[in-house]
Amino acid sequence: MDRYNESKPPSPPFNSGTSELQELLFPEKLLEYFPGIFYIRDTDYNLISISPGVDKKFGLSSEEILGKKCYEVFQHSGWSCPDECPGNVLLTSSEQDEISTRTVISNIPYTGVMNLTIRPIPLSEEEYGLLFYLQEHKTGKRASDSSEGEIEELYQELKLIDEINQATLKGETLAQITTRITEAYGKLVGSESLSVYFYDKQRHQLTLQKISIDPKKQQMIEKLVGRPLKDFVPILKEGSIFNRVIQTGQIFITSEPDEIVKIWEEFTNKDYLKKFIRPAMKILKIRTIGLIPITSREGTLALIKFQTRQEISSKLLKRLKRFGEQLAKTLIRIQSEEKLHKLSRAIDNISSAIMISGNQGEIEYVNAAFSEGLGLKSSEIIGKKLVEVLSSYIPPHFYKEIEEYANKGKEWRGEFSLQKGSLKKWLSIRVTPLKFESEEAPNLIWVIDDQTRHKMILEELKKSEEKYRKLFEETKDVVYLSSPEGRFIDINRAGVELFGYASKEEMLNIDIARDLYAKPEDREKFIQIIAREGHVVDQEVELKTKNGQLLRVLLTATAARDQNGKIIGYHGIMRDITEKRQLEKQLLHSQKMEAIGTLAGGIAHDFNNVLAAILGYSELALMDAPHGSRLYKNLDEIYQAALRASQLVQQILTFSRQKEEERRPIQIHSIIKEALKLLRASLPATIEIKQNIPSNCGYVEANPTQIHQVIMNLCTNAYHAMRQKGGVLKVKLENVTIDEKIASISPNLQTGDYLKITVKDTGHGIDPEILDRIFEPFFTTKTPDEGTGMGLAMVHGIVMAHKGHIQVDSTPGKGTTFSIFLPIVPDAQVQRKQANYSVQRGNEHILLVDDERNIVEVDRQILENFGYKVTATTSSKEAINIFKKHFKDIDLVITDLTMPGMTGLELAAELKKICSEVPIILISGYNEMVSFENLKEAGIARFILKPFTAFQLSQTIREVITHRN
Repeated sequence: MDRYNESKPPSPPFNSGTSELQELLFPEKLLEYFPGIFYIRDTDYNLISISPGVDKKFGLSSEEILGKKCYEVFQHSGWSCPDECPGNVLLTSSEQDEISTRTVISNIPYTGVMNLTIRPIPLSEEEYGLLFYLQEHKTGKRASDSSEGEIEELYQELKLIDEINQATLKGETLAQITTRITEAYGKLVGSESLSVYFYDKQRHQLTLQKISIDPKKQQMIEKLVGRPLKDFVPILKEGSIFNRVIQTGQIFITSEPDEIVKIWEEFTNKDYLKKFIRPAMKILKIRTIGLIPITSREGTLALIKFQTRQEISSKLLKRLKRFGEQLAKTLIRIQSEEKLHKLSRAIDNISSAIMISGNQGEIEYVNAAFSEGLGLKSSEIIGKKLVEVLSSYIPPHFYKEIEEYANKGKEWRGEFSLQKGSLKKWLSIRVTPLKFESEEAPNLIWVIDDQTRHKMILEELKKSEEKYRKLFEETKDVVYLSSPEGRFIDINRAGVELFGYASKEEMLNIDIARDLYAKPEDREKFIQIIAREGHVVDQEVELKTKNGQLLRVLLTATAARDQNGKIIGYHGIMRDITEKRQLEKQLLHSQKMEAIGTLAGGIAHDFNNVLAAILGYSELALMDAPHGSRLYKNLDEIYQAALRASQLVQQILTFSRQKEEERRPIQIHSIIKEALKLLRASLPATIEIKQNIPSNCGYVEANPTQIHQVIMNLCTNAYHAMRQKGGVLKVKLENVTIDEKIASISPNLQTGDYLKITVKDTGHGIDPEILDRIFEPFFTTKTPDEGTGMGLAMVHGIVMAHKGHIQVDSTPGKGTTFSIFLPIVPDAQVQRKQANYSVQRGNEHILLVDDERNIVEVDRQILENFGYKVTATTSSKEAINIFKKHFKDIDLVITDLTMPGMTGLELAAELKKICSEVPIILISGYNEMVSFENLKEAGIARFILKPFTAFQLSQTIREVITHRN
């Protein structure tokens, strides 16, 4: 069906809307110009809306019409109202959407034939009504000519406005509505180049909202949409045409070329582009350009700019102005609705439950959080009384109190706890009155927050605070808070105990820089670093206890600042590493002594070869020299000097742990007591000896002479430390157990049971600067006539050789304590060793091998003097050849360990291949590479360390040969 057929009067396309929005559906200003009247009835025939022209046409006011039945006011000829009303068909059938006919209304003063159009119209989501549109029926060509054009124009305007209004009802966005406005104005002015700008009065700026141009240029201009024009050109500068139109609200339309150019010039800030404007205007054939403001009482809302190739008549200008007035109402409403929509969405996204109640106590609005909280739809809540909905949340007696607060214009606040089964909830409620001038009692805005999680968090925080307070107090590290001025604000128990104070209160009163730092300037360094970096991490600081004892701590701290960035305090953690640093020093010292020992052993190797020759030839010469002669005495002096040198080498090797002395399981309590007995006779009476030496401390694998030497050295050093003022020398023997922590400080220490020997004095102590050097060979603080500096180095070497550990603790002015740890031998391994010192001669055949010719010669002569047959060589390869030819006659092989080409162990292996039963004695001036496992694997019968005496050599030979036989 063609609704706009010329054979009947055009009918307005009102196909959606509600009775509450009459102004939206039927723009009053525009309808004043429209030739016709209308009325709307609902399904019960009640008149609910009429057009402004009714009173003029029929002499009836709206008060006389609205609320009455339609058939009481308008009685149509041709059917009996209401049952035969043709419009009823439109309410029951979807096949027809319009009825057009002619009618005569017989019960009103006006009589005459009228054209009638009936169409259905939605009144709500579920209800429809009927729109009756009446237009006087005229006949004759003159009447048609005089009104047809005007009617069509008004109708087109109404149609455009209606389309825009219907779009708003359908929920189209502001951008979509703006597109419709652009298209509507484009149709009115016949322009394809039209743009819409929204005006922000507060910022005084235009924002491009929509532009309609050649589609080919659309992509180029899209980047401008939604952005203020001032970002590109100062279009609203003082004196500009745009600014004048915005301020006055007057339409500006011109066909003057100079004015068109001026407007275009306002769109560019590039001077070189302005010269292209006139040529472009001619090419585009632009004749008219217009700026149409859309205004309201508050001023300009938007600006429509268009350009066209035709001129604008005064009649069209009136139409544009009239259209703009109606469009302003729509635009105001659209913008308001969009703001309300944003506000509604924002409120719906608020976690708080929000409700508005009317002055009669009925609920008028709830947000999504309120509905979800109750588990109901908003339609199930709105319209109900407050007491019905909130009875389980707010006790009844509080409503009166809320009402009293509201009447006084005051906000009411309350908090409630609810118990539903095992679930407990806390709610906070805030009620704010909102009074309108037209109402006596205020409306109420309710804001309800579920505080359950907040309360639970507070409970958890309280528990957490208690837990961390307990952790704060019980942790072994020092945790503290301090002020920038250097006072403790809080400190835990570990800090009070570490620094030796009686209580926390006492520590809160100390000056940190003066009373805690060993060097007050170190605190200044801390302040500078933390001010610059905001924190310090593992800063090693030397602090002191209340009694002056020095401590090493690792300090980690962070600065606390106020909102302006000013430091208002420090919170940090201190970890005591004093013992760790001492253990590290001892480990470092142990490693250093290991390196020095390796060097000493290498020196001793070469020296032993020299001494072996001196001792051997001295013994041979003494055998030949007349006893008691000057020659004998001179030779004996050489021999004794060599022996002293040999003992010195033995001391070096002992220190370097290369010299293996005979050790056996012994109980050392008697040795310690014997040493103290000797010392007592030589020490002055000003030195008191206190001893705690039990006799049941178990056995250690040790050399008695060396243990005696250790005790004598340590006690002699203690005497030197106390000889000026006297003092007390304490010696203690006890059983201890070494755990993994202590065992980690020395490679010699293993976990297990140890004997601990403690030698403690009350002397002057040892300067911390030299404490790391006291075990170094030849280092001493004594005068040349008091010592050589080998005493403590010897002690260290002996203890290390016994697989033990020695440590020293000393405080200047208070004394020194030496602690020695020696591993205890299990009872099952305790065996006493008996030495056999008998000397026997022999006549066996010995193969002697050594790369040092002088040593081969002296050893050959010594062996021959004892009755042995000796075959000597300085070459390992020659020794193999000799042994291949005479191995059946050779009873024993004596070979040096270190030889060029082939070592003694390699030679022994080759000889064993020829005759596995031959006994071999290995000699060397250095035993770093020798172990019991190496000797056993190579089949070595005995090992002798150079230098040795003729007596020692002869005894070893007899033991090996006797064992073989």
